[in-house]
Amino acid sequence: QRIVCMTPIGTETVFALGCGQNVVGVSDFCDYPPQAQSKPHLGGAINPNFERLTALRPDLVIVLGKNEKITEFCQRKNISVLKIKMADMAGLFADLKKMGQVLRCPEQAEKLANQIHTDLQKVREKWTGQKKPKVFLSMYRTTGSLEGISTVSGSTCLSELISIAGGENIFADLDLPYPQISKETLLKRQPDIIIEPHPSQILANKDRETLLTDWQPLATIPAVANNRIYFIPDDIILKPGPRVAQIAEILLKIIHPQITDNGAKQ
Repeated sequence: QRIVCMTPIGTETVFALGCGQNVVGVSDFCDYPPQAQSKPHLGGAINPNFERLTALRPDLVIVLGKNEKITEFCQRKNISVLKIKMADMAGLFADLKKMGQVLRCPEQAEKLANQIHTDLQKVREKWTGQKKPKVFLSMYRTTGSLEGISTVSGSTCLSELISIAGGENIFADLDLPYPQISKETLLKRQPDIIIEPHPSQILANKDRETLLTDWQPLATIPAVANNRIYFIPDDIILKPGPRVAQIAEILLKIIHPQITDNGAKQ
């Protein structure tokens, strides 16, 4: 098969299943694994390059969610489309199984799923018996202020990973997957830890100070008062796919810094 992946999670999964050699094109946002970066880039979900996509003669196009624009184009061109979600952990494993069937590597898919299950269980075991602090994941906000803050509810993969890593998502009870929340609500829920994904691998001290200053108006929140605000690169945490166990490990080190790599308490 000649595969085009229009979603980073799809690209990572295809390579993790050992089918990377069949990938002939990816979206502009597919940067992992490194081998994917050398593949032809075809725009994104909003601005796909259909001319280039057609020239690649794919047998299969993988998209995230409905993606009606790309799906309708592929239907007109008689190109098979595989839709994946991986919105929560159950969906991740279901889509992994589905991809294994479509790519004709079910054994590899089962092996990868079992490895992920094992690695996540190891993360759980490291903090077992410890108290679960209250965690707020600040997905997006306007830099320089606390406007437009959004987070994750309990129906998302990231919320489940916070729990696996020994934390309690303070907005797990909300209905929308990625709700906007107010400063007043944050003050009421009093998180012990604030985690913010950030696009930079290495955050300059000046930028870090600016981001920390933004939170000072909420100084009565334990996370702010105790200086437990963490900025982490978004390239992994915003792409929960085959690397979910790595995300859980990152969260564990933030939520339970007293736990060493082997699970012992310092």
